[in-house]
Amino acid sequence: MPAQTIQALGALLIGGVFVFAGIEHVLKFGAMRDYLAAQKFPAPALMLAAGSGVEIVAGFLLAVGMARPFAAAALVIFTMATNLTLLRF
Repeated sequence: MPAQTIQALGALLIGGVFVFAGIEHVLKFGAMRDYLAAQKFPAPALMLAAGSGVEIVAGFLLAVGMARPFAAAALVIFTMATNLTLLRF
């Protein structure tokens, strides 16, 4: 299998995970908002909506191969920011 095919498949799978997660967060918006509020996250509804949008849009762009470097960078920044603010190390 050529390297380009493997890279495209990897981008599709990774992007798909973020799209799925973003849609799940939208569908469970109330519960997720309440969780963020319990964790003392600032502006939980706004941040959840923005984060879900980033996941869906950047994940889709990565999955279909459009603006891959920018989509990947957005997802890296989103993942790092989310982990640093929500996980208790």
